[in-house]
Amino acid sequence: MKILKKVNKGLVLTIIVIVALVIYLVGVEKQREADKDDIIKACEEFIDFTDKYSVIPEDVLKLGEVFSQDKLNEYIQKMKNELPEYMIENDEAVGIEAQILQTNIENAYSTESTIEPENTDEEQAGQSNENIINSIKTKMEREITKISSYEYDGNQVTVTFNSTTTLTTNYLNNGETQENQSSFNGYEEQIILQKIDSKWKVVYSDLQNDDYINLVI
Repeated sequence: MKILKKVNKGLVLTIIVIVALVIYLVGVEKQREADKDDIIKACEEFIDFTDKYSVIPEDVLKLGEVFSQDKLNEYIQKMKNELPEYMIENDEAVGIEAQILQTNIENAYSTESTIEPENTDEEQAGQSNENIINSIKTKMEREITKISSYEYDGNQVTVTFNSTTTLTTNYLNNGETQENQSSFNGYEEQIILQKIDSKWKVVYSDLQNDDYINLVI
């Protein structure tokens, strides 16, 4: 009889533990489902930010004008000042994203010299060499087309998704401004976020860019 009571007591405790675990897991799953809208919103806001700072507006650099390193540096600094709003408070994480975006900005334009390379030394001697801007990426729009998964690890989540990006490039062709639009698809892109004070902040992102696209301009 005593053995039966011990067995019954152990069984009851086991059932209580299982029920408590099930309730906890159900609660966690419900919270994760409730968080998905905020997670997607945080991803989209960060993508909008990276779109903005992967191109260069005309008030920074303008086609046909002399390239200004000072204006470009100011634009890069503006990006660095705004970036922490979207990210966790971690200097290394912010620094990685800042470097990625700075590279995108620096790759968003091209210049040509006012001195023709085939000119002789005598012909070049009387000319001042200036770098004229001949193409600028002016607009970028990345749209999430499919979310593949949400992978949770404590208070962090890794969102894996596909996207379509439309890129607008303005360029000079025989002195006239022309526009080129291209699009590319991103596959298995990722944004890692962490929940801090009920807000989702970016830890790291892996977004595909147009580096592999050869724009004929």
